[in-house]
Formats: sequence, C-alpha cells, structure tokens
Amino acid sequence: MTRELEDGAARPAVDLSKADLAAELTAAQLITADIEILKIADQHLLHDLKQFWQRGNFFVLVQGGILSVFTGVAKDTGHRSTLSIALAAFGFTLALFWGQIAFSTADRVTVWREEVMRLDAAIDRHGVFAQTEQRSSIWRNPTKIAVVLPFIVAIGWIALSVAYYAP
Repeated sequence: MTRELEDGAARPAVDLSKADLAAELTAAQLITADIEILKIADQHLLHDLKQFWQRGNFFVLVQGGILSVFTGVAKDTGHRSTLSIALAAFGFTLALFWGQIAFSTADRVTVWREEVMRLDAAIDRHGVFAQTEQRSSIWRNPTKIAVVLPFIVAIGWIALSVAYYAP
C-alpha cells in the first residue's frame, strides 16, 4: 500500500501509531520476560533454602536420636561398650558428612542469592532485594551460621567420647 505525498512521489504508507505500539509491546514483552527470569531465579533460591533447612532439621532430629540411644546404651552397658563406641563414631561421622552437605548447599544458596541480586539490580529500579541483602552480614545470615552446627556437633561427639571413655 502506498500513498502519494504533495510532490507526487509514492511512499509506503506507515501508520506511526502502529509502529510505536509495536515498539512499546516489544519493550513490555522484554520487561515481562526479564521479570519471569527473575521469578525463576528466585524460585531456585527459595527451593535451595527450603532444602537446606529441611535437611538441617532432619540432621538435628537424627543426631538427637543417636544421642538418646547412646546415653541409654552407655547407661545400661557401662563404660566402653562396643555399641556405645559405634554409636559415638556414627554420630561423629554423620555430623562431618552432614557438615559437608550443609556447606555445599549454603554455597549453592549463595550463588542463587547473588544471581537474584544481579537480576534485581537490572530489573527493579528500587533494588529492593539487593538493598536488603547488602545490609545483611554473616552474623545476621542464619544460613551461614547454621553451616557450622554439624561441625560443632562433631566436636561435641569427640568431647563426649573423651569424657565418657577416659579412665
């Protein structure tokens, strides 16, 4: 479709309002896509955080059970029973294993947290997530504090074993 201008030349008919609308839709679609990417990254972060805390809760429950059985067996069988030694060794080994899992999961949470901060800085003109995270210190971050719990429990198993089995 063409239209003639005053000089008689034929030019393609362009409806500027439709071109502007198409450009606006493209920008809106890009913003929508960026927001969806931010949502996906945030979902990954939340998923990893939930897994971290579920594993941590399970660790505390299992360690409490092992400690309970250990004290019952040690009380009934006396010092240096094979079963109580095996339970202490199992509790210690499990604590170290769980500590490694907690450390790896916390590292993954940190990676996703940084990715969400990067996306938030690019998309959110207010930078809500980034501002909140920047105010957080290691001592105000429960995930980073909880990583050390399994290692403290492992030290506790050593201390309990030394105290209980020493002559």
